[in-house]
Amino acid sequence: MDFIIWNSNGHEIYSSIDQIHRVYIKECNSRSQKFECNIDGCKKRHGKVKNEDGSVYAITDNKDLVRSSKLFKKNLNLYLKLIDKAIKYRNDLATKYSDNISRILHNVITLTSQNMQEIYSLVPQNVLTSDLKDQLKTIRSHISSDLDESAKIMFRLIKNNILIKTEFQVYKTLNNPDQLLTKREHDLKKVVLNAFHAFFYDFKSKGIYVNIENCNRKLNINYPTLTGALVHFIDNAAKYSMSDSIINVTFESNDNHLVLSFDMMSYKISDEDMEHLFDEGYSGFYSTKNDLNGDGMGMRMIRQLLSLNNCEFVIRKNINPNKSINGILAEFDLNRFDMVFSM
Repeated sequence: MDFIIWNSNGHEIYSSIDQIHRVYIKECNSRSQKFECNIDGCKKRHGKVKNEDGSVYAITDNKDLVRSSKLFKKNLNLYLKLIDKAIKYRNDLATKYSDNISRILHNVITLTSQNMQEIYSLVPQNVLTSDLKDQLKTIRSHISSDLDESAKIMFRLIKNNILIKTEFQVYKTLNNPDQLLTKREHDLKKVVLNAFHAFFYDFKSKGIYVNIENCNRKLNINYPTLTGALVHFIDNAAKYSMSDSIINVTFESNDNHLVLSFDMMSYKISDEDMEHLFDEGYSGFYSTKNDLNGDGMGMRMIRQLLSLNNCEFVIRKNINPNKSINGILAEFDLNRFDMVFSM
């Protein structure tokens, strides 16, 4: 039984009827009507019905439904009762995609603006446009005048471009859940290092030492999604870790699991935070207090991307209360974040 659903304004919200068979819609003027389908050369039954939510047209060549008008009407009424649910589902889906597009546009525009500010801090825009013939010479002169600052800007540009690339990768992956992800064997430590490298200057500027333990284990993973999860996580770590501290990255494995752990002095995680950290739109107390909260997608997105690689994301807060510190702007605990890969 194929059908079309319209809302109360006459807008089509769902159809399983191909274009060629739509010619019969205008010919239908009752709830149940048997007719000869010249397109397929067989008897069919079709019908229309409506209520305050919208209307439904259905057509079928099912022998039982063609034979019994009562049975056809019963099925047609079932579709009619589903109109409000179909409209709600469509609206929810549209809102979800709209929210996701708005989020990625906001993030990409923000990162792109930051890139432009970095470039113009190195070579002011008015300088670039003052002598178009000698732009290359002008840029070279400004870069060479302060190589240290130029190198720092390069680090920030690399980081922002990686974040932009990750935004698009995440959107593409999470909005196409049925796509087949290609998995290959990768050296896990190299994957971690590749994700970390663009953030090392951020950690250095805060006096944070990142200690990554040696590991020779290889995993069968989808590289873009795992890197996306790591990049988002490391970006958060750079924001929320305590200055002048140490982040220890360790690897522990057995026959069934490989655990990638990050131990860091980071914002205190309350019991309420633990309950809602993976909720869409939720940001922790101290990240909100210090205006470091984003769109509330971070932890949720990280967990989703990790799950695509047979990995569970586990947060263990305050693993050593003796190391807790009450700072001026926030409280810090030694927190552990485990990425548990099933072998």
